[in-house]
Amino acid sequence: MHSCLYLGKIRHRRFAPKPHQLNHSLFMVFLDLTELDSVFNDRWFWSAYKPNLAMFKRSDYFGDPNIPIDQAIRDFCG
Repeated sequence: MHSCLYLGKIRHRRFAPKPHQLNHSLFMVFLDLTELDSVFNDRWFWSAYKPNLAMFKRSDYFGDPNIPIDQAIRDFCG
């Protein structure tokens, strides 16, 4: 499986006009679209086909929801 979460931190710091800094945790999702059917299986808070706390809803992304999203993006780029 290629899909994964990248965890990290972002840091901002300045010295003028007055010193200020912040550190913030973040995450980014790398989602291999060919794995979409399997990547959310057996996950408690994630899903691709039913409402959940985090849901990948195909109809929200990139055109006709009847065409698999990986194919729709390949057609667009090709």
